Amino acid sequence: MTWEVSCVSLEDLLVDPHAIDRELLATVLKPFVFVEKGTGTIRFTPGWHRLPAAGKVLAYLLARKAVVALGLAGKEGVVPKQIERDAGIKGGTLRPALKKLCGEGLADRDADGYKVPNHAVELAKTMLERASGELHA
Repeated sequence: MTWEVSCVSLEDLLVDPHAIDRELLATVLKPFVFVEKGTGTIRFTPGWHRLPAAGKVLAYLLARKAVVALGLAGKEGVVPKQIERDAGIKGGTLRPALKKLCGEGLADRDADGYKVPNHAVELAKTMLERASGELHA
């Protein structure tokens, strides 16, 4: 067995917490949402409607990330009332879904509201693929 040694420094571990993998985000969202040009309004595909509640909320929060990255909104975080209004998910379903997503590290809450941390987009992709795959099985 041969071990390959490479020079690694602690600086190699540093990442920009504000950097977004736009291609990954687009790939994750394509089956579930689209965004209207100019307005940034999030619209839902039939794939979104087939997701369980937590998947719908996660896709919506990721869509908010995309809207901000596209310069169509100023802040990414959203409060539950806005999610209810935009996505039509009632509070009794929404709040447990948000709690679940936060508990799994897929969402965070700050002063602006709920959002998906940039480092969790890959994990969100896995969760949404699993959720949509279970629907087709």
